Amino acid sequence: MGARYVNRNLVAVIVASVVVTSLQLTIVSPLRSAGVVIMVVWLWPIVLGLTGVTSLAVVGGVVSGVLFDAQCATPFGLSAIVGGLLGYVSGRLGDEGIGNFGGSAWWTAPVVSALGGFIAPLVFALLATMFDQLQVWHGSVGTMMVVNAIAFGILGYPGNLISHRLIRFSGRLR
Repeated sequence: MGARYVNRNLVAVIVASVVVTSLQLTIVSPLRSAGVVIMVVWLWPIVLGLTGVTSLAVVGGVVSGVLFDAQCATPFGLSAIVGGLLGYVSGRLGDEGIGNFGGSAWWTAPVVSALGGFIAPLVFALLATMFDQLQVWHGSVGTMMVVNAIAFGILGYPGNLISHRLIRFSGRLR
């Protein structure tokens, strides 16, 4: 990718990450399913990563995580770390052609998204424990894992469509 396309994609991903975080804070966070907040800010780097552009997925995950942590009572920076990790792993998968636009079956994006939604709350809780932030264990981490996995599985395909169109619109995919 040329520098011009990377810069254009970077700006588009940062702006979209701000929008995703705004949607998370204003619409999604107040709506709880089984008492759990569905973390769209963690779905975002997964669907970005499935485009195959790992660096943009990591940036999207970190930006949305930092913005989310700045507005919530979560340990600052942990959502950014989880978002960056999710972006990196899904970006590596996207590089290998896993994602419904890279020649894979249509159901791969929802499955990868559901797996990310299942693992992300556990990673968040374990990282928080490492930093002596034990309050994240007051809720049911298991319920968070299941609810986010189901929601990410449902939203994985539309999210993948949106992320692909964003990258295509602002530049070109590899």
